[in-house]
Amino acid sequence: MQPLGPHRHLRVVASRAAPGSVSLRVVTARFKDLCADAAEPARVAVFWADVLGLTPERRDGGLHVLLRDGTPWLWVNPVPEPKTVKNRVHLDLVVPGRELPGATRLAEYDVFSVYADPDGNEFCAFDPSPGDPSTEPRAFALCTDSAQPVAAAAWWAARTGARAVPGPDGTPRYLEDVPGLGMTWKFVPVDDPRTGNEFCRFP
Repeated sequence: MQPLGPHRHLRVVASRAAPGSVSLRVVTARFKDLCADAAEPARVAVFWADVLGLTPERRDGGLHVLLRDGTPWLWVNPVPEPKTVKNRVHLDLVVPGRELPGATRLAEYDVFSVYADPDGNEFCAFDPSPGDPSTEPRAFALCTDSAQPVAAAAWWAARTGARAVPGPDGTPRYLEDVPGLGMTWKFVPVDDPRTGNEFCRFP
């Protein structure tokens, strides 16, 4: 894996579905990995491993991978430049008490807080929903900024076989049952156009 240029962000890595695979839905792609660029990859890897209970491993070239049950879940790629723009992909976490040592609180709202990890990558921490027994932080959604969130959700739904469901505004911009992802994929409406390199690619 190589860093993808001057704009740093979380990005999705998707893989093509196996030829000849049998499914009731037409699936041409599935979620494979989540990647984050970092000027201090070791520090970022330790932070996310501690927050989400993952196992960090260092690989060649300063690359770090965080494993869940022995399977790569998050890759942290070394890059030379500091972060300068807001991430267009981020994680939503359930965090009981909304306190995260090692993270910087950027904003506070009624039901969630915006934090940055040690390298400046933003994420959101939500209170558990009523009846949620969570006692430790966990990721429950992957969020992607989009100027056309409904169209983007429909495009990915058609390729992954995921179900498009309504977001809080009633538009079908959330995806459920994304193959390989294991959480909701939210497409978040924003006014600013995307800049920089692709955060989604097929290896």
